[in-house]
Amino acid sequence: MADDSDLVMLRDRFELKPASRLPQFDQGDALAYAVEDRSHTGRKLFALICSGTVPCRGLNLPERRTQIPMLWPEAAGIVDWPVSSSGGSTVWGRRPALVYPQPAGERLQKDPSQPLPVLNEQLIARNIIKPAMLVLKELGQLGVAHRAIRPGNIFYALGNSGEVVFGECFAAPPGSDQPVVYETIENGLASRMGRAPGSQADDLYALGVLVLRLHLGNAMQALNDEAVIAAKINFGTFSALAGGEKVSPSMAEMLRGLLSDKVSDRWTLRNLEMWMLGQYFNPILPNLPQRATRPIRLGGGEHLNRPAAAYAMAVNWDEALTNVENGTLDSWLKRGFNDEKVNEPLQLARGLAMSYGPSTGTKHRMVSRLIQFMGPSLPICYKSIRVSGTALGTMLASVIDQPPLRTEFVEMLRARLPQGWLDHQPKLTSELASVRRTLDGVEKIVERPGPGYSVERVLYELDPGMPCRSELIGDYYVTSLKDLLPAIDAALPGAEAGTMPIDRHIAAFTAAKLARPIERELTQIGNPADQSGYRLGILRLLAAVQRQHPNHDLPRLAETLLELMKPVVESFHRLQARSEIRKKLEQCAAHSDFVQMAELLDEEGPFRQSDTHGFEHAQNTYAELEKEAQWLEDGGLTDPARVQASARVSAAISAAFLASGVLAAFTVAMVL
Repeated sequence: MADDSDLVMLRDRFELKPASRLPQFDQGDALAYAVEDRSHTGRKLFALICSGTVPCRGLNLPERRTQIPMLWPEAAGIVDWPVSSSGGSTVWGRRPALVYPQPAGERLQKDPSQPLPVLNEQLIARNIIKPAMLVLKELGQLGVAHRAIRPGNIFYALGNSGEVVFGECFAAPPGSDQPVVYETIENGLASRMGRAPGSQADDLYALGVLVLRLHLGNAMQALNDEAVIAAKINFGTFSALAGGEKVSPSMAEMLRGLLSDKVSDRWTLRNLEMWMLGQYFNPILPNLPQRATRPIRLGGGEHLNRPAAAYAMAVNWDEALTNVENGTLDSWLKRGFNDEKVNEPLQLARGLAMSYGPSTGTKHRMVSRLIQFMGPSLPICYKSIRVSGTALGTMLASVIDQPPLRTEFVEMLRARLPQGWLDHQPKLTSELASVRRTLDGVEKIVERPGPGYSVERVLYELDPGMPCRSELIGDYYVTSLKDLLPAIDAALPGAEAGTMPIDRHIAAFTAAKLARPIERELTQIGNPADQSGYRLGILRLLAAVQRQHPNHDLPRLAETLLELMKPVVESFHRLQARSEIRKKLEQCAAHSDFVQMAELLDEEGPFRQSDTHGFEHAQNTYAELEKEAQWLEDGGLTDPARVQASARVSAAISAAFLASGVLAAFTVAMVL
């Protein structure tokens, strides 16, 4: 692996040290390493090296306008980095890197098992809420959410008390490392990588949980994640977390506002600012779901409202299948709520479950659609998949290399379950409208099995910032089409002999980002039985990328393509044409000009057309010669009838010549 001599430079200023780990600053899947600032030696810095499988939002941050009490990247970029070792040698790739100053104070909570400090209202307002408001205000103006507000990601500005500094939030997918208690009900149930990017409303909710726990201690610490979510659904977040403990009227007012489970009722930053100035608001009462007259048993417990039952169905899938199949759930929905009209949405859900997807999966789709009907605020649930409709891309990225989960994800898409989830949302925001447009676009793509389509293409359509997951270039963190060809060129020397410069992921990544259609190229690549067309399709696809993003410093890729095109050259018929084209291809390859190479070999190009027409002419000439030879072999010159006919013609011609001669002689004699 890397040693102390392997230094990685970022912006010609920061020295990142792959051999010097700082695990105390790890952020989920992003690992921390020591950094030295060449411009200011002695500064304590650390770098987070982000995952190479999902987008890193820290690379595209807008410029920060003010200083805020939060760790903010001093530099960000994609760097060469040792990604693995093979046979004792280090394998290098590319990774996103974010450089931060080391916090001066201790963590608010070093270990989740340790109790939080208990603070009074004045200390909470001054040391926690005030800096939080500065952070959220600035992030709101920059258009990003924090999504990582939790005690383990908060530091004291100095020492182990006083005002706090909020930790970084850009190295990992939003919300992916949050404890369930700090997530809203809808995000708490979602898988770690299936949580919504969120908004300031999610940050205010997390801040409310933090404040309540700092005020009352580690509320609900003994409960597991499922029990926490169930309690929030049944009693509302504030009541569930407060656990009956007394809270001052002023704190209760603020906490009920921040912890409202209904987003439209949740306090905004403006409400919190006014509360800090002493303004009072009408208390927000919990918006609890309607209770049934009798419970339904699921997952070993009894549930008295639809969202709670929906949640229990999601985490007890097999039992939910049984209850749907035997009619227990239908009966509870009708009789438990004295609602005969519920039959209409049930029939609609059943009809949609039968309409989309194979008949063998109807029951699973029915359970999923019933969860959407009963708990519209819950994420999309299908078998083991639990994902927010706005996090489909990161969820797919986390399961695409796991065949069982990938299959479930594809089944979910084919069943149009995400669209069903959108239909149950109370308000179609611009973000959700964008999700619907994307889903409508991928609906046809996921059904096509060839290269450039299917689940690989869906990955890059769902999230345009997703890095290419190709086995060939997956370690190079390619998120832009302009970086594709250089990455392939760099990866080829380390690839196994015979590795093609395009695979399913590269084809899908290219198809999702190219400005022009490439149906012809994808069709050719999808038919390897036609080796000439298959290889030409690879060249044409790479040429299309080079045409959109010119780059002519690709010697290894050029050499590979030149070798790859040998069978295509051999498919020309004329030896002279092969020699001429081979020479021109070598000249193009010397300049990494794939566009010209593709044009030389194009089926509609002058070289191919000339060769084709010449071959057709030669074929026709040969056919005529063959026909004449066959005629001779069949006795065309010795056939009696033909000989007699030819003799008669010859006799007639001879007689004519003789008569002409006699007439000429007679004429001369008369003249004399």
